Amino acid sequence: MEHPKHRLPNSAICILACFIFIASGALKAQSGRGSTAVAPTPPMGWNSFDLELEHMRGEFSVRDLWIRKGAGKVEKTLKKTLPAHDAGLYRLSKLSKANARPEFQRTFTFSVNMAPKGKVKVDSASVLTDSDWQWQTLKTNGLPTGRHETSLVNVDDKFYMIGGRESRQIDQFDPATVTWTKMGVTTPLIHHYQPVVWHHKIYMVGAMTGNYPKEPPMAHVQIYDPAKDVWSEGDEIPVARRRGGAGTVVYNNKIYMACGITLGHTSGTCNWFDEYDPATGTWTRLSDAPHIRDHFHAVVVNDKLYCIGGRNTSYRNPANPKQGDFFGAVERAVDVYDFKTRTWSTLAQPLPFGSAAGGTAVLGDVIVYFGGETAKVAINRTQALDTRTGNWSQLASMKQGRHGSQAVVYLNRIYISAGSPNRGGGRVTSTEMFSLYAQSPAWGYKHNRIAVTSDGNSARDNAYKWPTGDPDDWGATAASLGIIAKLGLQDKVVHYSYNNFIDAPPGPDSQNQMKVSVDGAISRWHFDPSKFFDVTKQLSAARSNLASEMSKSSASDPLYVILAGLSEFLYQAVDEVVNKGQVESLSHVYLVSHSGFNEDEKRRAHHRTWDETLARSGNRIHYKKIRDQNDKNDAHHLWHSGSDFSVWYWMRDHPDETVRWMYSRVKAHSGHVADISDCGLLFYLLWGDDNGSPSKFKEFVGKGISVPKVPVPDDRS
Repeated sequence: MEHPKHRLPNSAICILACFIFIASGALKAQSGRGSTAVAPTPPMGWNSFDLELEHMRGEFSVRDLWIRKGAGKVEKTLKKTLPAHDAGLYRLSKLSKANARPEFQRTFTFSVNMAPKGKVKVDSASVLTDSDWQWQTLKTNGLPTGRHETSLVNVDDKFYMIGGRESRQIDQFDPATVTWTKMGVTTPLIHHYQPVVWHHKIYMVGAMTGNYPKEPPMAHVQIYDPAKDVWSEGDEIPVARRRGGAGTVVYNNKIYMACGITLGHTSGTCNWFDEYDPATGTWTRLSDAPHIRDHFHAVVVNDKLYCIGGRNTSYRNPANPKQGDFFGAVERAVDVYDFKTRTWSTLAQPLPFGSAAGGTAVLGDVIVYFGGETAKVAINRTQALDTRTGNWSQLASMKQGRHGSQAVVYLNRIYISAGSPNRGGGRVTSTEMFSLYAQSPAWGYKHNRIAVTSDGNSARDNAYKWPTGDPDDWGATAASLGIIAKLGLQDKVVHYSYNNFIDAPPGPDSQNQMKVSVDGAISRWHFDPSKFFDVTKQLSAARSNLASEMSKSSASDPLYVILAGLSEFLYQAVDEVVNKGQVESLSHVYLVSHSGFNEDEKRRAHHRTWDETLARSGNRIHYKKIRDQNDKNDAHHLWHSGSDFSVWYWMRDHPDETVRWMYSRVKAHSGHVADISDCGLLFYLLWGDDNGSPSKFKEFVGKGISVPKVPVPDDRS
């Protein structure tokens, strides 16, 4: 909570254009090529670089980008307003210092928009560096079936691993619970393919069957319906266009298949390109790609199809032909098909380190290619192609080298599982995730119980200096519960108290905006209504419920508490635990706060602060205060954009009704302020990021929150 008295309007105007990491500070630009200013001496332990700032109508130069050695993060830049007619997309694309480390050869992208008084201001930029993105091996509940030449695909927030040489089992992965589950149906022997999703079903086109080395291509499209757990056979593939190991994508509701090989690992590597319309069953031959290849995955970025990686499995050494010569015949050329012009081209820069059967994923305008098979081993390299510049960079390596598995991008994270660790055969069962920032629970949280206590609104309280309640919680409550629901943690909410203004009079339901937010979230996202309490009307029940949940806490079952309101209610619950002789349980209670106002403000002279609450617990409660989740100076940073609602319009225009409803609760603020700062507490605890923003929240919400998660047993250690 931040009281309305302390709020100021926000006039920040810069819009973040790509990725998620926001560099602090701003960029100083001056008209004309080159810079006449002399860069100041950087602080100890820093490097200073000159950069070029490109624009569609010219170039500007930027000085004084300071990068800490070995960190790769932008820590300080300078700023200057630009003429309004120069608003548009800019790109920082060159580090001009001769000895700049290759790790810092990155592309920055940002936008500038029209500001009041005919000015635009460049406030922030984003940067992708190898120190920001990291792979981690997930500790999953259960393991997938070990296999390679398989694939992973996302349908409605669940991932499905299908096919592979070693198994006919379909495995499902739930990223919300980090759990692998085996499906009931078994598949035909299918491998070497790239699945796509069409109308919530998985289509497999361009797959092999049979055993090494003469694996024939499958004659029909294979279809799996995850909702019904049903496998079926679809349209026949024209005999003359059948092959396996092809790259397959969906574009404008049609399936496109590029390249492949007609007879397993023996012969027929091709550069064919086909269009398949599942609605009509028709096939159309398109112009061939510039290069032949198989054992690869294709992707689409901005109306263009990219063929990256792969090899010529038909290759045999003319001097001494033998099986296995093809392992070294990798294809490094990057072929691009423009769907708008219906033409092929080849990028100037090839894949730096060639391999076949690597994982391919898209993050914004960047294609990430990782792993793959070479003449010797399965590699763990991660290589990134910026499709705007055509430049490659090297990112952090995978924990496990692997090939023969495809990846899923979900909530701006890349997931990959299974595959082979060796050249040829072998099995991996681990699951890795590649993420830009933490994007995993913080402070040791492992799907434990959650309690939230917040303020909100009440009837007019004339005994207090600010008689009305705090309307920022109306939207923050909806957003907080949306975060929980998106991660499928509804069953972990054991207490949610609101309107926790002790001694304030209750208001009628018709004016109870917090109840509107709570009831709306319960009905949309299937929370347990018995866990929610209006403190102005249910003080005793709310206090006893929170005290009971705290009393249950132990080393194996801790309770995480979100303090989004004043401390008096929390004090009373702690006091009840102590009076019952269960004070030791408070050693396993973890409390997260971000507001000194919540901790120190007292609505009545006899009320208690957070310090007094902690003392009453015998200093047992663990306490973490994260950064204030309000940034009044930048509408695009954190969770308070002042009177600028435009940064949240993505919610207003979202196809998911529950997201649009969430926006209506933000918009309901009686002071016409876009402030949902308290939801940053849950974004930190459950997502590991205390530096949120509207754009990060947009990435997090993704396609929506409509589908309620099915609670699963929590057997994490």
